[in-house]
Amino acid sequence: MASEIRVNKIENRSGLGTVTFADTGVDLAGIVTATTFSGSGASLSDIPDSGITALAASKLASGTIPDARFPATLPAVSGSNLTNIPTVADVNNLINNIAMLGFKVATNGSLAKYDLVDQAIDEFTDASGIDASASTNETLTGGYYVGQSGSRPTGGTISTSTISGTEYRIHTFTSDGNFVVGQSGTVDMLIVGGGGGGGNYLGGGGAGGAALLVQSRDITADTYAVSVGAGGAGGQDSDTADNGHQGTGSYFGSDYASTYLFARPGGGGAGHGDGGASTSGTYAVGTAAATISGTGNGGGGSSAGASGGTGYDPTDRSVSAPSGETWTLYSNNAGGNGTHGGDHSAGGGGGAGAAGANGSASGNGGAGQQINIDGNNYYWGGGGGGGGINRVSSGSNGGLGGGGGGSNQSGGSGDGGGTAINAGGSPSDGNNAGGAGGANSGGGGGGGGHGDYDGGAGGSGVVIVRYASDQFQPAADLTLQSVDSTALSAPSTADFIMLIEDGAGTATLNTDVKAFISRDSGSNFTQGTLVDEGTWGATTKRIVAFHNLDISSQPSGTSICYKVTTHNQVGGSKETRIHAVSHGWK
Repeated sequence: MASEIRVNKIENRSGLGTVTFADTGVDLAGIVTATTFSGSGASLSDIPDSGITALAASKLASGTIPDARFPATLPAVSGSNLTNIPTVADVNNLINNIAMLGFKVATNGSLAKYDLVDQAIDEFTDASGIDASASTNETLTGGYYVGQSGSRPTGGTISTSTISGTEYRIHTFTSDGNFVVGQSGTVDMLIVGGGGGGGNYLGGGGAGGAALLVQSRDITADTYAVSVGAGGAGGQDSDTADNGHQGTGSYFGSDYASTYLFARPGGGGAGHGDGGASTSGTYAVGTAAATISGTGNGGGGSSAGASGGTGYDPTDRSVSAPSGETWTLYSNNAGGNGTHGGDHSAGGGGGAGAAGANGSASGNGGAGQQINIDGNNYYWGGGGGGGGINRVSSGSNGGLGGGGGGSNQSGGSGDGGGTAINAGGSPSDGNNAGGAGGANSGGGGGGGGHGDYDGGAGGSGVVIVRYASDQFQPAADLTLQSVDSTALSAPSTADFIMLIEDGAGTATLNTDVKAFISRDSGSNFTQGTLVDEGTWGATTKRIVAFHNLDISSQPSGTSICYKVTTHNQVGGSKETRIHAVSHGWK
């Protein structure tokens, strides 16, 4: 028979604990020891933080522990079960992408050198990122470095210009000289003869010199004589005929008589004298074999109604280009006819690109020919303007390409022809000599106004030779060392990315091209092993790199630089071009 004791409180010895029964449950106070519990414990709450210690992780079968705490030192784990962790190759690709982005940023921002905190990027737009004193045979051309040695061609005034995407080295001869080359190559050249002088006293304008454009001519190592033709003198009162004088031709090479590498001068404009003469403008004469004083353009006619001079017949000289070359001759345009009676006006001189205008019209000189050989869209060989007696507003203008302006008795004098290496001269208003042709433009001189006024002198000619900047210099091994970059602290590893191009042959990495990193301003270098990491733009252009190069064995320093060397470079068979470099450190 079961018995039942009902109490509302059980008390133990003082200080050990009590059990109190209430309607809401059982309250335990004091020291309570239990060995086991039954039930789920789902309703347990308000357990103090200090009340749970040494809980085994195996007892946490499910659920979460908010605000859980872990020991200061975690046990080592292998990581074998970790997933989606980037590989070394992934990290290297990321570094490469950052470098390529840097190259683009530098290029688009026209930055010579692009510096980050722990990286320097140099897209070779100029030489500012290169230590010239530590480098050898480095030649920057067309946006890349290549190893070259030896003397480059000399002669004339040398400049560079990028035309239609090609960088050219340009030699401009404004006076006689020599073009000296040490090896074979291909050139373009422009040869412009001297302009003819204008006639005096209502004189016709002088004709512009002929312009000969030669393209893709192969030349060998040699010294080539260059002669620049002079402009013809203007007609003067002391001259019997009062005509302007023809200029002299320009040529390239001492064998010009057989090669025909010359441009004949412009003919002189006719002088008038007393206003009643009917003298025609002269034209340049001569044959190819005997003289270069031929095949110029006609001068302007007189105001007495004579016809302007006609250009010399080009059939007397062949301009057929040798195989592989292109020759174009701009010449043989006639001068304008003069008019007599009333407003006497002389005709303009013929230009290399167009005939001179008749005096009954404008009397302007004919335009020269526009040829861009030096990066400037200049005209060459403009005809001189004809002289006048009573033009309504102004005198006759010289043709584009350095033609001198014609003088006018009553109205303002004509303007000299512009858009030229040197514009033609413009006489002072009224009763003055004709304007001179622009120097080295081949422009004809302007005619003198009505009265005892001289014709303007013709402008001198010019010879311009150009070639792609990567020519006429033999390939050579180079050393290309950068200026220092400053790290925040001495780095222990370095990354290097380089864009190269096989201009000829195929460079073998770590044999034909090598790369090094220094952290002590180049006193010590560590070579990295370059590997191919893809192409860019074209199959001949390559991304090469090394990553995490250990440089900790070098003396400690923060002056970081790289060095690239090329080897086995041979003109025409192996040419390694360095377009850009990025190097980083950590």
